[in-house]
Amino acid sequence: MKIAAVIVTYHPDIALLLTNVEAVMPPVKAVLVVDNHSENIDAIQAALPVNTKIHVEKNVGYSQSNQ
Repeated sequence: MKIAAVIVTYHPDIALLLTNVEAVMPPVKAVLVVDNHSENIDAIQAALPVNTKIHVEKNVGYSQSNQ
């Protein structure tokens, strides 16, 4: 069975985001980070390990980001 985790962000604290990603990585195949148009997207992308990253061009809210 292949399982992926989804983490939705909006102006996240980078250190806390990395902690969350590292916490869910062991049991899953992929971590999808969906960002709701944060101003610090470049820092987010630079800090994350090599995973699938999605940047949303506008803030679509938590519910829609999970779809």
